[in-house]
Parts: sequence; C-alpha cells; structure tokens
Amino acid sequence: MPQVVLATLVLTAGVLRAGPGTPAAAAEVCSTTSTAAEANQTADHRPAIFVHGWTANGSALTGAAKELTRRTGGAITPFFFDYGQDSTTWAAAAVVQGCLAQYIKDVSTTYSHAGGDGKVLLVGHSMGGVATLYASAGQGVSADIGGVVTFDTPYLGSPFGGTSLGADFQGAQEVLGSIRAAPAGSNAQQCLALHQDAAPLPAPCIAGLPPYLARTTRLTEIAGQVTVKRTFAGIHLYDISLDSDGIVGTSSSHGYLQIEKKNKWPYGQPMELQTDPCTITSDNLQTAAVAARWSKSALLGLLAGLGQVAADNNALDGALAGKLTPGLVMYLGAATLAAPCSHIHVYQDPTALDQAARALNADVTALNAHDPLTYQDLRSAPVPPLCNFTAGNLVNGTLVGHTESRGEPPTLGLASGVALGDLNGDRVGDAAGVVSCNAGGVSWPDNIVFWARGASGHPIVLGSYQMGDAVGDARDGTQKITYLSDGSVQVTSLDARKFDAGCCASGRATVTLKWDGHKVVASRIEHLPGPNDVTFTGIGAVKLGMSAADLSRLGFTATPGYQGCLNYASTDGQLYVTYNPQAGKVVRINPSPSASSSYRTTDGLGTGQFISDVSRDYPGKTIEDHEDGSFGQGSSGMLVGDGSGGWISYFDDGGGVVASLEVSDHKHYGALEAGCQ
Repeated sequence: MPQVVLATLVLTAGVLRAGPGTPAAAAEVCSTTSTAAEANQTADHRPAIFVHGWTANGSALTGAAKELTRRTGGAITPFFFDYGQDSTTWAAAAVVQGCLAQYIKDVSTTYSHAGGDGKVLLVGHSMGGVATLYASAGQGVSADIGGVVTFDTPYLGSPFGGTSLGADFQGAQEVLGSIRAAPAGSNAQQCLALHQDAAPLPAPCIAGLPPYLARTTRLTEIAGQVTVKRTFAGIHLYDISLDSDGIVGTSSSHGYLQIEKKNKWPYGQPMELQTDPCTITSDNLQTAAVAARWSKSALLGLLAGLGQVAADNNALDGALAGKLTPGLVMYLGAATLAAPCSHIHVYQDPTALDQAARALNADVTALNAHDPLTYQDLRSAPVPPLCNFTAGNLVNGTLVGHTESRGEPPTLGLASGVALGDLNGDRVGDAAGVVSCNAGGVSWPDNIVFWARGASGHPIVLGSYQMGDAVGDARDGTQKITYLSDGSVQVTSLDARKFDAGCCASGRATVTLKWDGHKVVASRIEHLPGPNDVTFTGIGAVKLGMSAADLSRLGFTATPGYQGCLNYASTDGQLYVTYNPQAGKVVRINPSPSASSSYRTTDGLGTGQFISDVSRDYPGKTIEDHEDGSFGQGSSGMLVGDGSGGWISYFDDGGGVVASLEVSDHKHYGALEAGCQ
C-alpha cells in the first residue's frame, strides 16, 4: 500500500478524533471560542490552560481536563485555548503563540482580580506544548506561568514532519475548509520535522527554535511509549519496542533540553520526565487495521506467517536507521489507532492522567507555599561549582565534605551580605548573597549567587556571578549588596587596579547584576574614582568646573592668585586648585610637591614611571609632546586630552621620568602662568 494512502487512513482515523474542525473565522485574528478568561475564577482554584495540538481544536482536551480536575481534588479550574481555525499554522506564528500569550495574560489578570496570585498552569498536548514555549517568551508572560505539563509534545519534531505523509493529511484538512491554510514559512507539518542540539528548523520554516521556559518554571514531560507484543496462533513470540507513541518518538517527547546545545541548557530548572508505557498485541493491530478499513495490501504485513517476520524486520530496520520504512509506518499507524498510550489516546490513559495529576498537584502546592526566601533558607541552600569546589548544599552556611588541604569551601557571609527581593519576575521573593571561598591558601574574588524558591519549596540556584570579572583581583571585596526596585542587585565592591597588589585593591566600583532569564549578567559596571585618582575630569572628589561653593563644602580655603585667579588649598595642604572667578569654575587641580607620589591614574600611571609610558597608556587620545621645554617656565612634559575638555599634564623630571601630574583645561596646562582675566 502506498505510504501516503496509509498515512491518510491512520491520521484521519486517529488524529482527527482529538476534536472536530473549527469553522474558519475570516475576520478574527485570535479565536473567540476559547474559554472566557473570567469564567469561574476564584482565588481558591488555580487556573489551568489546556492547549490542543496540530489539526485539533479547543474541545480536544475537555475529557482530560475533567479527569484532571477530579484527580487533583478540584484544585484547578480548566480553561481551553482554541486555535483550531489555525491549527496547521506553526506554533511560533503570532496567530498561535501571540494569541496564546495574550490569553495567558488575560486569564492571569482575571485570576489576580479574583484574589489569586496571577500564576496559571498550562497543559499542552502535542504542538500545544511547543506553542506554550513560544508564548512564554512574550513580554511579562513567563512571570504568569506557574508550571507546565506536556503530553507527547514533539520538542525535537516528528518523523512524519516535513514528509509527504504529513503534507497530504494537512492539505486534506485545509481543503475541507475546517482549518485556514498555513501561511508561507509557517507550515506546521514542515516545521515539525526532526531536529535537535540547536539545529535550525528546516526550510522553508522561518521561525527560530522554541525558547526555554523561565528557569524556575517546573516542567513535566509525559511520553507515551508503545511496545508491540508479537503473537502467532496465540503464542507470544517476541516484543518490538516502537520507542514512540506512534506519531512522536519518546526521545522527542522528552527532548525539551535537547532543543539547544548542552552549553545553553537551563541548568537548575525543575523538570520531570514521565513515561506512559503500554503493550499491544499484533492481533490488536490487525483488528485496528481492519476496523480502519485498510486495503488488503496494507494488511499483508500484519497477517500471520512469514509476512510477520518480513514486516518486523522492515520496521526494525527503519527504527534503527531513523527512516519511515513501509513496515515502520504500518506499525506506527496501527499503534496510533489501537494503543492506549498512543499519541491520540495518551491524555485519556489512566497512567498518564495520574502522572499529570501528580505534577499539577505539586505545582499547586509549591505555588500556594510561596513565602519569600530568607537568610535562614540560604544557610542550607545549594551552591554551584565555585573556587574549584564542586556544587553541593550548604550546611549552616558552609559547603561541607571537603578536606582542609583544598582550602576554605564556599561560605555564605552574614545576613548583611544578602539582598532579598523578586529577582526573576515571578512575584516571589528571591535572594542574592555573597559567597566567599579560598583555594590554595589564597582568597578569591567574591561570588554573588542568585537563588529562587523552587517548585519543591526549597531554594534553587538561578546562577552566579564571579566579581573578578568586574573588579579584577579584589579579594573579599564586597562591601555592600542592595536589592533595587527593577529586580536587579547593586554590589559595592573594592576595585583592583592593574597596579594593585593582590592583597590590596585601591579602587571602588558598583556592579549592577541582573537575571536575564538564563544567567546572571552585569548590566552596569561603574569604576568609582578614589580620593587619589587622577582622571580627565579631576582628582578625587575635586572636579574641573566646580563652583566656589563646591570647594567650600569640601573644606578648601581661598587666597588671591595670579592675574585674577583664586588659589584654593585643601585642609591637609595636599591639593591646590586654581579657580577662575570670571568663569565661576575650577580650571586647574594639582597635588602639592610633597604629595605628588600619592596620586595616580586608574591605570597606575604616576610619579616614578617613564614619560614614554604615557603614549602607550593612552591609545587613541590626543597627546601633545612638550619635551622641548615648552611646558611653561622652562619645564618639559606630555599633555593628554580625551576630548571632554579635561587634560592631564605629566611633568618630566629631566631624565624622562614622571615627576608629578595635574589636571586642567587646555589654557592652564603644565607650568604655564595663565591668568583668569
């Protein structure tokens, strides 16, 4: 029997049982036949949105929803998202994932208005699970999702995707008028072709790969797995594992992680893989084929005698080679019709329903116990690999189980080193804390670890940030950690300059850390000037352009200066300032001769270093060479500007070594006696 005819019989008899077609609604972008978002909303019952699959509609999962409501003790209220009129359009299209994202937001909002916390659950069958992934990436949607359960979702595609078998069936449904034709580039059966490990969806599918859920979202993947029990004259001969539900392979139904390469996996995400195994005899397959009115040629491979062995060998050859051989197609098709755990029956099978009910109850329990994390929670929290120590759980704030010779293991600091607040947008209180460690007898820069409360109620690691990436070798450098209202954390730390010894960081920095949905990133790093730092804007707290009032607040006192200028001095006599009363601003800042050696640029350039280093340390900056004695009063030096109006003067001691440095505008550089008139 030709494969196309066989597939049409299989899919028509089986997949369409998932629900009748929905009449096309030409004027609507999103279907209006989904359950009303405000229907039966109460704070005591968690909304669960059921999302049907390819060529089905909103009524497909009503039986499963009724059973799951009963099996969860009424803990959920079912809602049905209906995209039946566009169910041959790929899940990434706006008419599917965009409408689902909006529907999730609507149900979440009305649940909040009813007194709930806004968190909804999703239950997806087949392509409905893929649509859930795409929808979760919508703005603010991931924060509304409290858990996801999928039945036989083709995370890695289906062997029927991108084949003439799938194309003929899909085309037949669209021609019948029950489903709108898929637009170019969004043909579901093409996009459902097999893929894994970050391989792109096949052309002409224009969508990107399905995104991962938020890392704190608990996911349960349920896969139907059919085994054929080969019998002859009532005698059991051997078993044939199809490793499939008839339409989607078990590895694909469990393939959420393998969507991307391993280095992009959402480590730490709570996840559970469930298998619903079932066995069907070859006699049952024959009965199903006869009931489906397969032709005699299609039945030959299922009949008794030598035809059995030939069909089995052909099916096994196809399974091993990953090809849809006639024998394999025949077995998959008959299993789809007859097996209780097949693609079209799995969400009605008691085993799979029990698995889904347990997952939903666990989600509801975890969401209802959403107390924010506390410092005490963190003292027994997990930590990722740090300072060459393996990952593990803290005990009283310290990672145990390591010998002293390895150093001091990761240790959570005091409560003052913890920032509490919602870090991942899920409306539950998370935490960020300073974890320090020591390896090889030397302290390492601090780590900032982000934690959230997992589905089990215990802390889980979102990610961590090594402060050395921002502040260099500033060991034990964290001085303050603060939660910010936008969900980020600001860390004030010592900042190691490149001229600092490992023990003694001389600078300070603020580092803003944020969870981006996949990892902890530094969204802003600000290296703060120290009291003796020389920059193009000034020295320490004294800046070019300051007013007289600013100088007075810093404790500077004024005396008359050269040609209308005012000279200001710090209380300790280490800094002198030239102030222009006509312009009302500071125009020059220079250390006293006795204090010159205390002042350096943030790159470490200062007294005692070679003048020739100036050019090396300022690539791309404007450099004026005054080594010819034109620096004023017969002195020599180098002048560097960054285009902001500020200039740094480096005085030559006469032997090519920096004797002192100062900051000014261009008129007052070096030792020039420029006045203020």
